[in-house]
Amino acid sequence: MRFRLGTRASIATLLLCFVSANDSSAAERVVRVGILHNPPIMVLADGSPPSGLAVDVIRNIAEKEGWSVSFVTDRWPNLLNKLYGRQIDILSGIAFSEKRAELYDFTSEALVSNWGLVYRRPETKIASILDLNGLRLAALPESIHTKVLSDLSSKFGVKYTQVPAKSYSDAMRLADAGDADVAVVNRLFGVLNADKYGLVESTINFNPVEVRFATPKGTGVDLRNAIDNYLSSQKQIPTSEYYTLISRWISGSKRYALPEWIIWVVGGALSALFIALLFIWALRRQVRKNIDKIAEGEATLARHIENTPIGAISWNKDFKCTDWNKAAERIFGYTHAEAVGRCPTEIILPVALHENIGEIYALLLAQGGGTQNTNENLTKSGKTITCEWFNTPIVNQNGEVTGVASLVQDISDRLHSEQKLLEAKEAAEKANKAKSEFLAVMSHDLRTPLNAIMGFSDMMRQKAFGPIGEARYEDYIEDIHSSGALLVSLINDVLDLSKIEAGKYELIEEPVSLPALIDVCTRQFRTQLGLSNLTLDVDIPPAFPPLKGDERALIQVLNNLLSNAIKFTSAGGMVLVSVGLTDENSVVIKVKDTGMGMTKDGIDKALRPFEHANSRYAREHQGTGLGLHLCKNLMNLFGGNLTIESKVGMGTSVTLSFPPDRTLNAA
Repeated sequence: MRFRLGTRASIATLLLCFVSANDSSAAERVVRVGILHNPPIMVLADGSPPSGLAVDVIRNIAEKEGWSVSFVTDRWPNLLNKLYGRQIDILSGIAFSEKRAELYDFTSEALVSNWGLVYRRPETKIASILDLNGLRLAALPESIHTKVLSDLSSKFGVKYTQVPAKSYSDAMRLADAGDADVAVVNRLFGVLNADKYGLVESTINFNPVEVRFATPKGTGVDLRNAIDNYLSSQKQIPTSEYYTLISRWISGSKRYALPEWIIWVVGGALSALFIALLFIWALRRQVRKNIDKIAEGEATLARHIENTPIGAISWNKDFKCTDWNKAAERIFGYTHAEAVGRCPTEIILPVALHENIGEIYALLLAQGGGTQNTNENLTKSGKTITCEWFNTPIVNQNGEVTGVASLVQDISDRLHSEQKLLEAKEAAEKANKAKSEFLAVMSHDLRTPLNAIMGFSDMMRQKAFGPIGEARYEDYIEDIHSSGALLVSLINDVLDLSKIEAGKYELIEEPVSLPALIDVCTRQFRTQLGLSNLTLDVDIPPAFPPLKGDERALIQVLNNLLSNAIKFTSAGGMVLVSVGLTDENSVVIKVKDTGMGMTKDGIDKALRPFEHANSRYAREHQGTGLGLHLCKNLMNLFGGNLTIESKVGMGTSVTLSFPPDRTLNAA
């Protein structure tokens, strides 16, 4: 009997030691829990311990299971990496997806349901996902909502600039600061924090998900079981800790204790039930609202596609037509019913292009983006047309190409018009070249007999072989010589102009002294100035830098301008030639007179070939109508400009402006 008692005592002692050892082991177990600031799921405030719905749930479970919880805070991408690398045991508040389930193990029970929301700045107007095109969107790069929104946008051809954010708070801060136009966050965070950042909830809601807990792949079965058991049992009791936390963190009410336990139980149960019903009602209402908006958006998009003048066609991965809008019917002649279910080789592609179908599809698969091409197509009537195609692959959520979306327009008329314009341009260029060549030949052939007339008339003027008997013959000889000189000047101008238009006029570039050049030009008109009783003033700064140019062409321009100024200025008037430098070191030459002046219409006429500002005065002064037009063309060869300012009765000012690189040794 003593032996039995001793044996029982020993066994009891061993059992107590075993239980004690297990309790000690359980108490010493440290569970590393990854969290970040994501209110109300997880809240990190300076100087305060971590809190939030998920944090409080973990603390309640840890208390029951005897865990020692060590919270690990970091950015979301880093937390995902730590979970994958087993540097943490549990990751809180992670949205469940099939893709993520391949990397991590999830609890069966969800902490709460959530979805993605787009918040906007008040001045940013968006009504659907299509309005995100071209905007800057702040989002967490590794967030499931960010990835789903990116997939949805690509299906609709919407392109936006993603601004990386460190957290949901950072995303809203970026939008509030103007560094982004919109921010993507989860619904729970947005409802509680949007007002702090002055952001407005948009109508874009997407990606309903379950927020759960996750452990590294292949580990943490006991941790997940403990969490699932807690959540499953708590959700069955309306007055449980879980619903109290839901009330506190999601609805914004605070946990409080009433003096009498029965009132607390009834009040908690009613509150939890009300919140649960309200949550379910709000969720259903939001889902219904989203479904209606999606349906409305799809209907609007369908109307746009149906009524657009551009053909919109969809093909499946076997390249059989699945959609065919009215514009496609107008372009190709096939009705929707006739086109759907048929390949392009059966209806619109010429035989020569049949083999290109496989090549186009392979290109879309390889690039993952759109292609653009122009090729010939057939209509139902057999007519050949030229079409421009924009093909984009249709990709599902798994990144698989399931078909092709095509936009097409008939550009046959446009190509025909472009060809006609090209032919007309070539014909005009040929005609202009022929004209220039004709003028060059004609001017050259006329110059030979004119030189003889000028030579003999000059000899007669100088009485080289003795006196002329009759005095009136001297007047006739003077008329012959002046008419010949005018004709020679006209031929020279025509010849130079034809060379310029034919591209055969070559400038002989060399440094030109403007004081010397202007002196040469003005000396030629001294006699004419005296006969006309005109004053000529020249204003050139001392030590003026030389100009890089063709001296003969410059003399030709200045002579034309001086001749016009003298011709159209009455006796007692003045002609001023001035030279200066602009701030950019550009040489500017001005020839100004106090003559009759011109109207704006007269200036335009004077710059056109064979036209005059005033036909009556042109006849009196035997003007050719080529001088100013030739001057402008020569200035174009210099890379400069010729501008005219004039008022009737006030005189005319002609300005020659040269580019800065023609000014040599400029200070």
